[in-house]
Amino acid sequence: MNGLWGRSARRCGNQFIREDEPDKVNIDVGGLGIGVYDRLLEMGHRRSVVNSVNFGGKPIEPAPLDETGKPAGGPANRRADTWSNLNAH
Repeated sequence: MNGLWGRSARRCGNQFIREDEPDKVNIDVGGLGIGVYDRLLEMGHRRSVVNSVNFGGKPIEPAPLDETGKPAGGPANRRADTWSNLNAH
């Protein structure tokens, strides 16, 4: 990987993972983030730390149902689902 995305992964992601030693880093692979994700794996970071997530995909938690059995509210996508779970803890 060359150019901006290669430098981005090397400088930002790699430095963050080395210095802060997070338990997990979620990378949005639904768009251009797939290149950053691939590059971090190429650089030797474990899949147990670097996690691919499609934040535009369906939420993990199903929407609650109304009295007729139809979905009523709930997060629209994985991004909103993740955010609501972070706020709940």
